[in-house]
Amino acid sequence: MKPFKLIAILCLLMSTTVAYAQGTGDGFKDSVRGTPHDMTQPHGFPVPQPNFVGATALCEFCHAPHKYTAIGTEPPLLWNVAIRTGQYQTYSSSSFDGAATIRNPSVASSTNAAAYYSLLCLSCHDGTVTETGLYRRTSTIGATTTGTLNGRSLTAVSGLMNDHPIDFTYGASLATTDGGLQTPNEGSAVSVARVGAGNLPLFKDQPGDTSGRLECATCHNPHNDANRKFLRMDNTGSALCLNCHGS
Repeated sequence: MKPFKLIAILCLLMSTTVAYAQGTGDGFKDSVRGTPHDMTQPHGFPVPQPNFVGATALCEFCHAPHKYTAIGTEPPLLWNVAIRTGQYQTYSSSSFDGAATIRNPSVASSTNAAAYYSLLCLSCHDGTVTETGLYRRTSTIGATTTGTLNGRSLTAVSGLMNDHPIDFTYGASLATTDGGLQTPNEGSAVSVARVGAGNLPLFKDQPGDTSGRLECATCHNPHNDANRKFLRMDNTGSALCLNCHGS
């Protein structure tokens, strides 16, 4: 084979590999560095301070690469934060057409796998997490906790009643019933159902499910804060909201 042909083939393979890597998952994970999910940075509340004093780790706050807990009883993604086992108060409204399919995200399991994409967020964002909630702590993280975080009481915030509903089926039938929703692409051949021009992901309990479910990770990418609040798309002019609610 002539040298210039070999070089051309190698360049093509390299470009294909890069394009594939950029189009999978939630993007490059090092993009979390410097964001509010980077617990080594001084962005505490109410005054700037590290969320965990003396922390030098980045990924280990959410993921434990050598987690040792029993398989089958813990959430996926090598999750490092103890998840809540109690019930959450879910959204309720007489005008919510998806009410029949809404679930409590605490029921996440191997058969209700979509719920993990909300339950994992809630393991930190329900207001109960402390350093003792981590399965594996790096040696630089202090071992004592006082019941407060950055001056705030760690009272549980377990209600989801006043937030956008999550963990409900968002399929073509819901869009038809509601009349004001974008119809998602769906079908057993679609590995991840998507909705709207922003291509927001909907999550399935099993790969062969027809419809996806709306979870926290539908609107939020925990590894990328480019749009602030870890939104998956810019919300100027309510663009993210209109991605699903627009005509």
